[in-house]
Amino acid sequence: MNNCTILSNGKELQFTCKNEEEKSIMTIKQQILGELESLIYQGYHEFWLNCEYGVPMWTAEMLCNIMKKYYDVKLHIAVPYEEQSCNWNEEQRDRYFRIHEQADSVVFVNRQYHSECYHDAEQYMLERSKLLCLFGSPADNLHAVKMAESLGKEVIFIE
Repeated sequence: MNNCTILSNGKELQFTCKNEEEKSIMTIKQQILGELESLIYQGYHEFWLNCEYGVPMWTAEMLCNIMKKYYDVKLHIAVPYEEQSCNWNEEQRDRYFRIHEQADSVVFVNRQYHSECYHDAEQYMLERSKLLCLFGSPADNLHAVKMAESLGKEVIFIE
């Protein structure tokens, strides 16, 4: 089975409006769903995410819904550090923990925050994946792209 790590450049969080029903965010969500459908069709059935708010969380929520219909689709979460969601609002934390409950596996890569904890989580996910799907351009997350390439992983960009 093919595994895929999905990351984002985080630019979706720079919108002035945080209403997820806004057209700009709905457009991103449609892109995510289209890409997931394409990846599943191509044989990618296991997905690794860090569940950070934005594209990773939205993707995880979509995968939780997809998993109700396609039992061979799996969701794995690599949490960069234990208190990842402690400063989020209540609604975001509730969503985060609901996703964890539905995931096939949740791994805490680091106990505490440190400057490299997100890179650690990316490496953990990439080591278990064949493909990196990055929402953004190559320059937006150069570290992850270089890491994926050094591990011999295929990289695709969704801009």
